[in-house]
Amino acid sequence: MLCKKIRLSIALLAAVHFSFAQGGMPSQPFQAKCGENSHASGTLNVVHQVAINGSTDLAGCIRGNDDAYIRHIRLVKHGVTGFDYMIEAVGGGPDGFFNGSLYLRFFDATGDYYDLSLFRHEEDVHVVNFNSDDPTIKHILWNNESFKQDFCVECEVLVTKAITMALSDASGCAELGEYITGECDIAAGGPEDIIGDLVCVGVGYTATKLCDDVNFGWFKEHISEVAVRTCQDLHLCKK
Repeated sequence: MLCKKIRLSIALLAAVHFSFAQGGMPSQPFQAKCGENSHASGTLNVVHQVAINGSTDLAGCIRGNDDAYIRHIRLVKHGVTGFDYMIEAVGGGPDGFFNGSLYLRFFDATGDYYDLSLFRHEEDVHVVNFNSDDPTIKHILWNNESFKQDFCVECEVLVTKAITMALSDASGCAELGEYITGECDIAAGGPEDIIGDLVCVGVGYTATKLCDDVNFGWFKEHISEVAVRTCQDLHLCKK
């Protein structure tokens, strides 16, 4: 998966600050597990900003080591040559020298992702410019270390394990949801696993819906394909 990203140029800095200064941008709610090394999920459309727990000030939720934080996240459309969309994030990296960075990864509705890192602690505007067939942001992840893993592969492996384990107990599509969610938590190793926590919250509903769309017999015989389609529907793999 190619991560399409480009950092803000000096020539664009004034335009970005102007965008944040306008205010009044409507917000959309995200469900988040607040704190360090975590994630939030929801639907962020163009010309909207993220709200968590009813507030667009995210500094109390999106945290990193040594007082790193994100205060605002917005998705806008702009006219930079070659790029149609821009994620704007206001925040600061870790306080002090040699304390690393705060790393963010944004997944859009196509399953593609875009990375951003904050090094300086001084609050500033940071952006990722990108193109997408569907720029709607579905997941936001943040971590004290850079994201080296391919979440698509991890999702498919985890979903395959969860479905295989669930099928030993389930006798039809109606029973899959409960069994898959429980087995997913076991296979992931607990809620502290960021990809496991992100996948397991939605895998039961998503896989059950897919089972209903086909049939239980086909579902059992095509676990690998089911895992791929499930992770695509969870917006963690590119369609």
